[in-house]
Amino acid sequence: MNVDKKEPGSADGVIDVHINDEQQHITLDHEVVTAVVRAIVADAGYTQAEIGIAVVDDERIAQLHGEYLDDPTPTDTMSWVLEADGDRLEGEVVASAETAAGRAPEFNQPAERELLLYIIHGTLHLVGYDDRQPESRATMQEQEQRYLEQVSDEQTRKRTNP
Repeated sequence: MNVDKKEPGSADGVIDVHINDEQQHITLDHEVVTAVVRAIVADAGYTQAEIGIAVVDDERIAQLHGEYLDDPTPTDTMSWVLEADGDRLEGEVVASAETAAGRAPEFNQPAERELLLYIIHGTLHLVGYDDRQPESRATMQEQEQRYLEQVSDEQTRKRTNP
């Protein structure tokens, strides 16, 4: 299934989110993914962006992991900044739904939430967050939880106020 969603950004720009769903392990909520990616990018100060999100299986992410990082094993997420210039950002995030489905039980959470965490993590990398050092990793994890909570709060509001 391939879906291409474009959503408006702030009043003076556009944040486009293009979703390519190439897997069959998890049902992807395109509205939620688009909203959280747009929020992260806008909160980082970008008013113009084009972000590609690809949700794939382990075979495909292992292929990309090998091609770009010389490690032919599956990973949870990868991201690339293609352009960052002032208030404009262009980048890509690839996340493995198969890995999310396999790891979600370890964390006692739904596979959809684990996959969303991977997408959030990759998007945070695009806007400059880093997880290589313990201090910056803690900051990034705080942001991941912040955005996951925003998604949960929004989903709760939608269920109670249709």
